[in-house]
Amino acid sequence: MGCGSSSIKVKKSAKTIRAALVIQNWYRGYRARLKARQRYALTIFQSIEYADEQGQLQLSNFFSFMLENYTHIQQKDPTLVHRLFGIGPHADNSRQDFIGLIEIPDSYSGPRLQFPLSSVSLNTLIEAFKKQQILHAYYVLEILFETKEVLKQMPNFTHIRTCPNKEITICGDLHGKLDDLLLIFSKNGLPSGQNPYVFNGDFVDRGKYSIEILMILFVSFLLYGDDLCLNRGNHEDFLMNMRYGFTKEVLGKYKIYGKKILQVLEDVFSWLPLGTIIDDEILILHGGISESTDLGLLHHVERNKLKHTLLQSLLQHGD
Repeated sequence: MGCGSSSIKVKKSAKTIRAALVIQNWYRGYRARLKARQRYALTIFQSIEYADEQGQLQLSNFFSFMLENYTHIQQKDPTLVHRLFGIGPHADNSRQDFIGLIEIPDSYSGPRLQFPLSSVSLNTLIEAFKKQQILHAYYVLEILFETKEVLKQMPNFTHIRTCPNKEITICGDLHGKLDDLLLIFSKNGLPSGQNPYVFNGDFVDRGKYSIEILMILFVSFLLYGDDLCLNRGNHEDFLMNMRYGFTKEVLGKYKIYGKKILQVLEDVFSWLPLGTIIDDEILILHGGISESTDLGLLHHVERNKLKHTLLQSLLQHGD
């Protein structure tokens, strides 16, 4: 009897082991298939994500070739490029020209800001944007002009350093997704002198709240410029904005002053630094670099003249 019982237990143990091995092999196969699907899904997503931008790049290369080989047309008609893309050449309007005649009516129920800005201003903006309130054009233009003046004093590459008692949070594309920015702040805290951030471009387009993101980032930058770095991405560009939604968003939210806001924004975008260098060792810039990139040249290029890559050849051949 004892031997028979022992034999049954051995058989049951063998079946259990075989069953466990079958389950283990199935699970390993399942995990491998899941990982492969995730990898292929990411590849497909990236292909879709950048397909339009590749088309934009090809268009850019085409126009660059045309402009390089037919610069005599530009000499005869300096407004050619601006008329080609449906925009007017910008005069060097002063701050007073833009906001001097704008009044905030008593009926305005959105956030009200006090200048000079403070941390209270940042919190006021965030709470108002959570309620989907629109910041008045007067405040938008004030913030843009303040930001532009600070950016003009900055080099092409911002330098920032780490230290043992604080971390640097580096954020990629926001693309108008206000919820993403608020989630980042809820997990990592608001920007401050003890909580530095690097935002690596592509703040706008695609999402519905690009102007709100810009206002939060620019106010944070004005308050904590030494500890908040803003790099220019390929979507900080007026032609990309016309194609991918930011221009439409601004004109929809600011029907009277939208064109003025876009005009000032074009200048602000052109003054954004090209990248950030951490501890003189780590380079952060949107899109990366190629093997032939001359970093020395990037340090000295007049970035404010690069309104758009299509205009680069004009700037090289112009006066």
